Amino acid sequence: MNKLISNNLAIIFIALSVTVIVCSTPKSSPKPVIAPGISALGNRLSEYIYYVYIDPLPRIAMDQKMHAQWVTDPNLRKFYDGLDWTPVSNFSYTTRPDSTWNPIDFNGDAKENYLEFWQSIRPAMRDLLNQHVKQRSVAYPIVHFRCSDSPFNKHFNYHMPKATSVKWMAERLKERGFSKAIMLSCNQHRSMDQNSCATYINYYSNIFAASGIKMTAQCNSIFEDFALMVHSPMLVTLNASSFSFMAGIVKEPQNYISCNLGMELNNKYILQTAADWILDPAEPLLHKDVIDYNDTVDVIQRLSN
Repeated sequence: MNKLISNNLAIIFIALSVTVIVCSTPKSSPKPVIAPGISALGNRLSEYIYYVYIDPLPRIAMDQKMHAQWVTDPNLRKFYDGLDWTPVSNFSYTTRPDSTWNPIDFNGDAKENYLEFWQSIRPAMRDLLNQHVKQRSVAYPIVHFRCSDSPFNKHFNYHMPKATSVKWMAERLKERGFSKAIMLSCNQHRSMDQNSCATYINYYSNIFAASGIKMTAQCNSIFEDFALMVHSPMLVTLNASSFSFMAGIVKEPQNYISCNLGMELNNKYILQTAADWILDPAEPLLHKDVIDYNDTVDVIQRLSN
């Protein structure tokens, strides 16, 4: 019995020692938000912009280059490998690395110099994408709809636009003389979808069709979808997405239509106001008003009101 107690005490002592060592080990310096192997192109470009134009950190550049080697899509890996991480200059723009694209800070404040920053680097970003994303022949506008992990996870940046906003966007396309568009939407990435995205795609496509814009649906590889958006004659971001924002921000402002990229905070929506492109002035359907996004009947009714 004494031997058993002694053994148990020894085990407890070892466990406590390991805990102390782990807890007392200094935390390492911040790492990139994007995990190895994840090919979230919008977030990667957001971080690239931050560490080249805002706060150059050579170690982060090395980490990002290493992570790019684990991306399985050869075109996407080639794109990452081709990025020039040479620091350009330090711009006066305070933001998190993974949310350079969003105009609202996590505390609900509008970011200072947000629009000025994007206007300043737009020409350089346009040249970069034109150099590394080969020209695609895209005859019609692209409408990008993010539906996979969101809106189901109710992230405060990602919402669904109401029917009135979609009609407003369709009218902007008609004013430019378009009668057709491509609905670009894929539901595989970190999917929380229970076959609801297809219903929402049909819902939004029917609104465009009723407004005189015939829609066809596509879902390709990450890099191919990005290339189509970059080279489309017009791009519509139906709901918030860094993926489509990075393709839209390099366009001439009259060729980019975005939803409102605001934020839901404390059950209220903080509207985005700073933009030189065509910006939806309306708030989307808020998460606080939705019980379950997989209840498509209820959600569509709320979107339509």
